Amino acid sequence: MEILKAELAGKSLMQEQISELESRLLFAQKSYIEEIEGMRSTVVEKDVILIPKLEEHTCIIEERDTLIQQLKKVQNDLHIAHRTIKEQFQNKKEEGGLQNEIEANSRDVGLGTSKTTHGRITKEKKKNNNNHMNQALETQIDEEASGAMAFKFILGVALVSMLLGIILGKRY
Repeated sequence: MEILKAELAGKSLMQEQISELESRLLFAQKSYIEEIEGMRSTVVEKDVILIPKLEEHTCIIEERDTLIQQLKKVQNDLHIAHRTIKEQFQNKKEEGGLQNEIEANSRDVGLGTSKTTHGRITKEKKKNNNNHMNQALETQIDEEASGAMAFKFILGVALVSMLLGIILGKRY
């Protein structure tokens, strides 16, 4: 009987321990559920913040790619324009040279030897004139750039002058 009493007391002690363990388990489950819900709400909040930023960055990347394509197109067009100008320049140079040779030859054939030297001199003058025109055309491009720089310089001087006038006008 005492054995049964001891077993009964052991069972009641075990029952208390089981109920205590079950309550601990329920408490742990509740705390884990609350922690998971907190994490979910944090994830949702971060998603709300990060998704628009991701879309914005995607748009920026697309704009960048578009601008890069436009830049490449403009560079290609510029290269083609430079090549065309160079070809036109060479063609004008060649046409001018051929025309001078044709004029010199036609003079040389129709005229005497005294006139031939005159034709050669004229031919050399025209070649020099063509070289001068070629150099003028090349420097014209440089002058356009230097003209813009001069304009910027003048604007800068005017701005500084206005600022000095305002400052000195307030003091005196």
